[in-house]
Amino acid sequence: SPWQIALERLENLKRKNFPQEGKIKEYYTQLSDILRQYVEDLFHIKSPEMTTPEFLWHLKDVPALHRSGAGRDLTESQKNVLRDFLNTCDLVKFARYHPPVKDVEEGLSLAEKFIKETKPNP
Repeated sequence: SPWQIALERLENLKRKNFPQEGKIKEYYTQLSDILRQYVEDLFHIKSPEMTTPEFLWHLKDVPALHRSGAGRDLTESQKNVLRDFLNTCDLVKFARYHPPVKDVEEGLSLAEKFIKETKPNP
């Protein structure tokens, strides 16, 4: 399932210890890739060439289809978390932004929380 794959990828990223090795750009690049792939898989969209604003705009009207067959949209709060997180990732990747140590340490936890909150209920 998309959430199991994403959680496994986060665990693999955690083992790489990128923040401890000073590889912040690599860390945020992989975090954003994991989250984007998860959302793409969950909502059945393909967006490898989309910018973050295009990606987020595309999500606003796309419900996820789950095993139950019911559609599900992200809550406004979840959309805001995703937007803020992906924008921070972009700043690190493209604008050489150096986030506070606290933000770096919480990045993986935030991604994991987002995935757990958005996975469909059985």
